[in-house]
Amino acid sequence: MFVRQMKLCAVYKRYDILNQLGSGAFGTVWKACQRKTKTQCAMKAIDKKKFEGLGAAEIDSMIFREIQLMSNLSHPNIVDILDVFETPRFVTIALELCTGGDLADLLLSLKKRREYMSESIAQIYFRQILSALNYLHTNRVAHRDLKPENVMLKHKIKNIHVDVPVLKLADFGLARATGSRGLMTTFCGTPYYVAPEVIEQNSSSSSKGPGYSSSVDMWSAGVMLYEMLTGTRPFEDSDGRTLFQKITRALRHDFRVSVKSKSSLSISAMDLLNGLLRRPDGMIRRRSHRMTASECLEHSWMHSEKRKRGNDDARRKKDLKRHKTVVYENSPKKSATNS
Repeated sequence: MFVRQMKLCAVYKRYDILNQLGSGAFGTVWKACQRKTKTQCAMKAIDKKKFEGLGAAEIDSMIFREIQLMSNLSHPNIVDILDVFETPRFVTIALELCTGGDLADLLLSLKKRREYMSESIAQIYFRQILSALNYLHTNRVAHRDLKPENVMLKHKIKNIHVDVPVLKLADFGLARATGSRGLMTTFCGTPYYVAPEVIEQNSSSSSKGPGYSSSVDMWSAGVMLYEMLTGTRPFEDSDGRTLFQKITRALRHDFRVSVKSKSSLSISAMDLLNGLLRRPDGMIRRRSHRMTASECLEHSWMHSEKRKRGNDDARRKKDLKRHKTVVYENSPKKSATNS
């Protein structure tokens, strides 16, 4: 995308700045309206002064890498980049406006009412997230900071049981093009949603691997799905170090997802969660690899209509055989395993 060089006053001539939507460490996001077309957008103003002390090449890499990457993406579940301006002090990015808040706000409102999503509703939301991830990974892009705060609702919804929102994946500040090798080593992400192999990159131990792949997004997606279905996260702790220890333990041991019996999740939902919250290579006890977005989209849990027509058993057995996953029964009885 072409970056227009202009003075700040010229930006104001093109856009009417309406109100502030939010702010962060490096800039502010405003609601704006393109004067000529009357198109509303989210205007992200990055203050280059906040990067003082860094070299020019490093500043350009941090700011313009996100712009270059986003300008090459086009998907109905990814926020569009509309325009970019650079002034002497600011880099201003015009983004597709989402007025419905984010998934974190929605989950918090449900939690306050002591509710969580039904499987049928979560499936609608998760399908859109998977579609965006499948597109990114097919195009060799890793998001690396997937979390509810970065999943936007295009429009506000009044009733979660009736309204069907369009979800948009946003904030590509940590995203990277993975290239042909596909391995990354930077320690980044949000603690509750970060994959264990990313945490291991911050370790000085001999178990530190050669890097991680875009599969880290699938772990984060699994944590989000768990949160949507249960109202909690699989790993919780107020102390960051203890939290990371709990997550990395899942990498070293044969971690299995478990939920409180009151959640009463279906067997196929548990199987999908176990297919996501596991080692990327699946080497422990010969379990299969962490599922890809494409595999998730084909999973039985994502095909409720086919299950209603009686195809669930055959599809579920195929899933269980492929991923060698524990089978959970929604009853007080002890879980049976298939490994």
